[in-house]
Amino acid sequence: MESLYGFREKDVKALAEFLKNRKSEPLTEVFRSYALSAGKEAGTVRNLYYAMAKKSAESEEFRKKYLGGKRMRVNEIKNFSREETADIMKKILLKRNEGKSVRKAVGELSKGNMKLALRYQNKYRSALSDGELLSELKSQGFDFGQNAQPRRRGKRGANTNGLYSEAIAILKKENAGLKRELSKVKSENERLLYRLISKEKKDENL
Repeated sequence: MESLYGFREKDVKALAEFLKNRKSEPLTEVFRSYALSAGKEAGTVRNLYYAMAKKSAESEEFRKKYLGGKRMRVNEIKNFSREETADIMKKILLKRNEGKSVRKAVGELSKGNMKLALRYQNKYRSALSDGELLSELKSQGFDFGQNAQPRRRGKRGANTNGLYSEAIAILKKENAGLKRELSKVKSENERLLYRLISKEKKDENL
């Protein structure tokens, strides 16, 4: 194999070897750990991983040669359960209570994974319309104080509608900024993948 969508064979072998002892870790952590150990960007590692995953799904020969005959796992996007949604809401509210923006809070919770951060932020925003969940959180002491800064307290405060109306306006602005950043990263990745695929097809025709 001369290249895989532009990636060198030695990089494919190195990542395949690294993955042997990383079967139970989240892919985000795998990308981060390998990028650190190999001196590469996490985005580059992610692109290599998914290029290898695509090839492993298509080629038995590739699987046998580099992956011990096994296909590589690919994360599926799963909907958050109600319990997970409530947990996300609580964690973001507590970080907001420390004076952090929602964008900063979801960034910390997602450990820099922009795609996951956007999912957290969108879930937080959509949960604001879930009256039952809001009532549950309010009964546990989650509320907003001055300047839409949330706090947890023992006594009940303002009504739920007033509680989150200011938060919605803040979330709209922050969500728009995060979407713009994600769009730039996505566009760059698509351009890179297109160039790599085009190069591979050109090499195959030589």
